[in-house]
Amino acid sequence: MCGQVVKRKGTLQILARRGFVNLQDRIQRPPPLLVMTPQHKRLPHSLETESTDSPDSPELADEAASWPAVYVHLPFCARVCPYCDFAVVAGRDDLIERYVAAVLVEITGEPDWRSLRSVYLGGGTPSRVNPALLAAIVATLGDRFGFEPGAEVSLEANPEDWTPELARELIAAGFNRVSFGAQSFHPNVLRSLGRAHRPEAIPAAVAAARQAGFENVNLDLIYGTPGERLSDWEDTLRKAVGIGPDHVSCYSLTVERGTELYRQVA
Repeated sequence: MCGQVVKRKGTLQILARRGFVNLQDRIQRPPPLLVMTPQHKRLPHSLETESTDSPDSPELADEAASWPAVYVHLPFCARVCPYCDFAVVAGRDDLIERYVAAVLVEITGEPDWRSLRSVYLGGGTPSRVNPALLAAIVATLGDRFGFEPGAEVSLEANPEDWTPELARELIAAGFNRVSFGAQSFHPNVLRSLGRAHRPEAIPAAVAAARQAGFENVNLDLIYGTPGERLSDWEDTLRKAVGIGPDHVSCYSLTVERGTELYRQVA
């Protein structure tokens, strides 16, 4: 996410410097955990029609530039995908509670600001974190800054982590949008990307989110995977649209220096 970083010394940096977080060697400068910015990469669903009928209109984009938003980074993953160059750590779930406690301290230490219109928990894999801890983050942000009416509270999730019970707990915690890392509806493409879920887990996750009460569901998709055919990508698009998400984000697979994918193709 782009925007002004309020914190000069992020909690993640402090924990890493003290040896509490064993980040991968290739991660030289992990970003601050809490980023406060007037911009957000996805517009709140309930606010999309305030200025125009089109959520992609330039007028609405200009208006959204002034909306107060917060991004919270949760770096924990079951494993690191071969293409990923984000600040993540695998196999250290034992640090999650300590990390979230540090997040809460950082939030409460922030200077006064405006009520929030958008909150985004990314990673990493936020859906791996105990929903009670995620609820504590949302509650602490609400206590510290407050939320505007209709504010969007979103998190990233993997389809294999998603259950009806988890969806209900997250709704109770105040979340109203989820972004699933679907990536593809083809098993061979998912294997190439190092993803753990099967294609059928994607519609099941979307259905569970809808039933629990999520107002806004996004699917992330990746195209250009080695071995992926044009027909595979077209089929993925058809299936993604067919399950009725509110938004679909499509990304070209990029080869980032230092990743497993980079070593494979070098």
